[in-house]
Amino acid sequence: MEKIYIAFLLFVPGIAFAQQAAGDSTYFQVDSVIVTAGRNELPLYKIPFSVDIINQDQLNSQHGSLTAENIFNTIPGVIVDDRNNFSEGDRISMRGIGALSQFGVDGIKIILDGIPLTFADGTSELSNLDINSIGRIEVIRGPSSFLYGNASGGVISIESKGLNTAGLNLIPGYSLGSFGLQKYSFNASDRIGDNTLLINVNKMNYSGYRQNSAASTTGLNIISKQDLDSTASIEAVFNYFDSPYLLNPSSLTRSNEESDPSQASEFVKSQGSGKKISQGQAGINVSYVPGENQKLDAAFYVISRSMLNPMPGEVIKLIRAAGGFRTNYNYNFKLFNMSSSILAGADYEIQNDVRTEFANNGVSGYNNLAFDQIIDAVRLGATTLDQREIVYGTGVFGKFEFSPLENTFISLGLRYDKYNFSVYDRLFTDSINTSGSRLLSNVSRMAGINYRFTENLSLFANYSTAFQTPTTTQLSNSQTGVGGFNPSLQPELISNYEMGVRGYLAGSAILYNASVYRLYIDRILIPYQLAGSLSDVLYYRNTGNAINNGFELLLNWITGEKYNISLSYNLMDFKYTNFIEDFSVTNGTIPVQLDGKRVPGVPEDKLTTNFTYKIIYGLTAGVSLNWTGKYFVNDINGPVPGSDPIVSDYINNAYVTADVQLTYDHSFASGNLSVYLCIENLFNERYSGSIVPNASGDKYFEPGLPRNWYGGISFGFL
Repeated sequence: MEKIYIAFLLFVPGIAFAQQAAGDSTYFQVDSVIVTAGRNELPLYKIPFSVDIINQDQLNSQHGSLTAENIFNTIPGVIVDDRNNFSEGDRISMRGIGALSQFGVDGIKIILDGIPLTFADGTSELSNLDINSIGRIEVIRGPSSFLYGNASGGVISIESKGLNTAGLNLIPGYSLGSFGLQKYSFNASDRIGDNTLLINVNKMNYSGYRQNSAASTTGLNIISKQDLDSTASIEAVFNYFDSPYLLNPSSLTRSNEESDPSQASEFVKSQGSGKKISQGQAGINVSYVPGENQKLDAAFYVISRSMLNPMPGEVIKLIRAAGGFRTNYNYNFKLFNMSSSILAGADYEIQNDVRTEFANNGVSGYNNLAFDQIIDAVRLGATTLDQREIVYGTGVFGKFEFSPLENTFISLGLRYDKYNFSVYDRLFTDSINTSGSRLLSNVSRMAGINYRFTENLSLFANYSTAFQTPTTTQLSNSQTGVGGFNPSLQPELISNYEMGVRGYLAGSAILYNASVYRLYIDRILIPYQLAGSLSDVLYYRNTGNAINNGFELLLNWITGEKYNISLSYNLMDFKYTNFIEDFSVTNGTIPVQLDGKRVPGVPEDKLTTNFTYKIIYGLTAGVSLNWTGKYFVNDINGPVPGSDPIVSDYINNAYVTADVQLTYDHSFASGNLSVYLCIENLFNERYSGSIVPNASGDKYFEPGLPRNWYGGISFGFL
């Protein structure tokens, strides 16, 4: 912990001295940077917590990328585990929150074009997000429950590309690459009078590096925005995602990963492990300005999702209907001659699932089937669970901001949330009724201060509390196997302390931000698998607490001419406290104190550097270096009592990967042309990009890709 504070205390005085020595500069026009992820429009220099913006130019440098890792690796505090597994999806965590999730994203509120991708139970599915259609991203790092409820890690707000079009644009594209990658895309946008229309269609097929990792997806995104008059606008959003197969190669033991990282076990393949998903989502955003210094925003949305998920030992069939509305009102005014504002609002969300689980009787002749035949060929055994799960979430919040002194900005926030989890047992053959309900509520608080030391330098600090409810999957996965919700699982409770600095180095073109934080996590939800089980099912328990200490640094040198350089660094000291776990031994179980052990799945440090250079005539070269430190794969940070004493078998080794990209952009009278080529893992590093925490049978490791390439071309017609 000491080196975290030392790093921060060394950085801040150096920045302050550089600001004073360099003199005044308005190179970046600081006042024009507006952030909306905090549910109202605020200039960046007034915000008392860590915020990052990824703009269109930065996103364009990631032409053809398939994973969120390449997008977020420049944001400190955000860790993306590339699982090389479209079935499970990228695991995204912020300051350790979400690092232990089984699939998808937990603990982070994700919003696409004003419509939440996060369900009422706190899980987010990114399957319907096409990375290459993103136009802007705003990231709030750190607990944000005071604004969003189930958002203990932070917020990611995404805006689609083309919403600010000035006329008709047609952009067809095609890319291909290693391991059978082919992707087709088509973007169309137009503005006619006061109406803007955006359409994005994409289709991807991928054979996969690992056995049983093939994927096929089709996506459609439509946005129509109408300015009704000078005070009101309405925006309709629709997206659809369909995947006939997302095969899952599962994780490997250390010995199997070292001998052949491309393999998947015969048992995993014979079980048809993977997912088949279809999801549609529609929403309406309304914005109204009733008077000077006032604004009202509201959003209404519905979601329909179906999933068939064979895995070793069982098959899950899930039919989901979800939706909700969110609204907030912002009013700016003078209070005792102080610039002040009030933000108030309410959210309501519902999630209605029909979950049915069956024994998995496997796939006959699986090695002779085409990718799109495997999941449909899984033979369903006896029904083991049949239940309806309903989640209602209601939240009301308020935020008061004022400026008691010149260049001093204070924010106070408060939110109350109530979640009702209900389960209705529909399996009558076992004569056991597991119906029931859980009522979980919490009050989240925030207090923050931002002092604008100079025009280009802001210092900030905040304190906040947050919570994270168990998800319906975590509640329904019970060792008893009789259905219902696990009555012992409780929400995680989080207290957060943070201080930071951000700005632009005057007289140059260097953007920077640095922050140091401490998170206290009570009743942390720990995943585990049953010893000796062949199943991939993860169970959860509230066992012990954790303290997450961290230092984050971003340096971004933007010349706007020949070259850009960025550096992102994370120093993470995440450890358990007051955590006793029982381990099975020959004669029963023994308790082991894990106080001081590191939280698995989180590297101690991570460094990313990106360099782009405009060579000549639209040709740009880019190089990215990513260094990830080692981390443990289980809670005990080594072998369980009485087992193999080789500690290194329980460590995911540190690794460095290098990516290079060439991009050629050429504009002509009626449009533009873009051609790109990327080589990932240039030096063919052997590594695991992710792990399954506390996996049974020591199957912890999810191998990363060897050297691979992708390239593509797109035309823009005006």
